[in-house]
Amino acid sequence: MASSTLDELKYYCEQENPAGALMLTGEWGSGKTYLVDSILSKALEETHIIIRISLFGISSIEAAFAAVKQAWLEACLENAGKIGAALPKILKAKDDIANMAKTLDSTAGAVLSVDITKFISMSKRIGDKKIVLVFDDLERCRVDPVDLLGVINEYCENQGLHTIIISNEKHLLQRESGTGSADKDDNVDSGTKQSKAIRYDEIKEKVVCRTIEIVSDYDSAVESIIEKYATEDNAYKQFLKGHITELQNLFSDGIPMTNDEFGEASLDNEKLAEIRAAHNPHNLRSFRCAIQDFHRVYCLLNSQRIEEPLEEWLYAFVMFTMAAKAGIIVDSERYGTFFSDVEVSRIYPAFYKDKYMLNFEKAWVFHGRWDESKAIAQIQNYKEKKKAATPYDIVRTYSLWNINDEDLIEGFPKVLDGAYGGELSLDDYILLIENIASARIHKIELPLCVDWEKMQAGVEKQIEFLEQSGEDAFGHRLTGENNMERLLPEEREVYMLIHEFRNKDRLMYAKNRKDFLDLLEKDCELAFVKCQNKRFRCFDSQMADAVARGFSACKNAEKVTLLSDFKKMWGNRAQSPDTDLEKTLEGFRALKSILSQSKNDIAEAKQIALSLFNEFIAIMDKLISEVEDRIQTGNASSSMV
Repeated sequence: MASSTLDELKYYCEQENPAGALMLTGEWGSGKTYLVDSILSKALEETHIIIRISLFGISSIEAAFAAVKQAWLEACLENAGKIGAALPKILKAKDDIANMAKTLDSTAGAVLSVDITKFISMSKRIGDKKIVLVFDDLERCRVDPVDLLGVINEYCENQGLHTIIISNEKHLLQRESGTGSADKDDNVDSGTKQSKAIRYDEIKEKVVCRTIEIVSDYDSAVESIIEKYATEDNAYKQFLKGHITELQNLFSDGIPMTNDEFGEASLDNEKLAEIRAAHNPHNLRSFRCAIQDFHRVYCLLNSQRIEEPLEEWLYAFVMFTMAAKAGIIVDSERYGTFFSDVEVSRIYPAFYKDKYMLNFEKAWVFHGRWDESKAIAQIQNYKEKKKAATPYDIVRTYSLWNINDEDLIEGFPKVLDGAYGGELSLDDYILLIENIASARIHKIELPLCVDWEKMQAGVEKQIEFLEQSGEDAFGHRLTGENNMERLLPEEREVYMLIHEFRNKDRLMYAKNRKDFLDLLEKDCELAFVKCQNKRFRCFDSQMADAVARGFSACKNAEKVTLLSDFKKMWGNRAQSPDTDLEKTLEGFRALKSILSQSKNDIAEAKQIALSLFNEFIAIMDKLISEVEDRIQTGNASSSMV
């Protein structure tokens, strides 16, 4: 931490008779506890003993007093070198006394079951060292802060102990005044809230002699976190230690490069001013979580033989994680993330590289979901994208911020032509919408204006192709619900075509259809066995042709089985509310027509085969009649064969 903050703390602790407590305030994750626990304790270890009491979750005044006594007792034993032997004995003695009390009369039991810490008198020194009480997390205590300050006053004023209070006072004041969203109470009128805030100020003035706001020395904190990071993977530990400077720079300017590299960077004054003014989500706890979670990503990247330096992936992951934990970027279970990379780029201007933050990493950050098969598929897709050499491929596969201007000028018109022609994947279309929206938001002029009617026609063409092929690349870029407002109506309309196609199971129907057709070509009987429980949108003319050919080609015994399987499978499907009855009716009629034509080609001597054809045609007549009835009357309860 900055020497000025540490000097203030040391000055207070070295005063003979301070006039009250010292309050150390600052944002969560700014290193307040680290400053007291690690740096101040070490600086004063020869003359003082720091006793820190966490107020997190403390729910009563009595519990607060008991926590102080317990912490003081443990400090006494630890200072005497007896923490390993004496304390367990004391705690066991308390249990023995309580058990003994159960066998005695009520008076004796009451005496013997009293907490022995109540009989301990605290002193201002342990040995020849002064005691400094540190009350941490004042704003997270469940006791009214006004009452809690009264408890603290007992120690700093009445008992004369040096006392430090650690708090996020900004959050505390918001909570007391009712402006903080987490603790807002609509049943308390504004006058009461204001009165409560004034009471806090009044009692604070009595108890706290000085308030200092922490000036963080993130360089020291980051170095300490990495040095103390515990892992059995020594290679990862050395990897982190090799990039301490760049990680430190994330907390100063949001720049993952050394100071010398930054000094040599060719950035104009406007960009430098933007970087200096960026409100980075400085939080050391979030940073600690980020480097811990990235270990899993690091191991996977190594196993997939990613060639470029892994530190680029580390920087992107840390930036994204800290922004997410600060609530600056969010995810939606329904839509996913769309502008999250843009938001992180605003926090870390010019230096966040979203190509190193894949969807599997975002799922890991936002939801703790780890799907290794998807992760490997995305990494392999990333490696393929790295091979993109033409401006067309670069513009098609990279986000706006990773495209050189000359590639954008040459490649964007070609990508737009491909989009109009339905030649892009759905993920490519979404990325294109992202890039167009980002360019508009950041006032970047694209080489051509977009014709959104042609774009919509292109997406519809690609969706039609996917419904026929049943294939789609499952990277699935999605947008956050809260970010949909940033899209213009025409942008949103095209995006929603893709979203609804994926969200309404149309791709699943298409894939099941493709599987059914493929199996019919190989083994007609197996097709019904494997697909009987799958969902289908309709029975279409292509299915009709495949079923008829399979029925004609199989032996009579197999025809019998196929008739039974068809009645069970498509009789039930025709009753489903998900079924497109109009298209299914067309398919049933097509199948009946093909069966009738095929029957005419069978020799009269093959009586069993002819009989089976007649039975199949009769089944189709019944199904067609039932579907026609449902279409005309909407009677979903009509019975099928």
